[in-house]
Amino acid sequence: MSLLMIDIDYFKLYNDAYGHQQGDYCLQQVAHPLQLELEESGYFVARYGGEEFSVIQRDCDKKSTFQVAETLRKNIESLKIPHSHSSIGPFLTISIGMSIFYPTCGASIHDLMKYADKAIYDTKRNGQNTIHIN
Repeated sequence: MSLLMIDIDYFKLYNDAYGHQQGDYCLQQVAHPLQLELEESGYFVARYGGEEFSVIQRDCDKKSTFQVAETLRKNIESLKIPHSHSSIGPFLTISIGMSIFYPTCGASIHDLMKYADKAIYDTKRNGQNTIHIN
């Protein structure tokens, strides 16, 4: 099982610059491709809170999960949602923290969440618009 934690880069600045209504519309624009691409493939997609989304996949490995994460990152970037207050570039980007859970390793679902959360913070701290695996 894998867990991807997706965070919109510099979303507070986006909301401050464009307003909360535009921020809500931005969240919808990001959520739409996540749902279309992933739910048909058997993933569970949810808004985790604020500007964070989570994706859960069963029966996966590190390589396939990373490929999904990279595809998501590129697809959101290709939407070209203007974000002039981002220090990354002129368009909205996302950062992704990823963790993988193998039932035989003795880890719990809480560990999966803890590692994915740590991965997203590591991604934010070490540069954004990237993927970090924990």
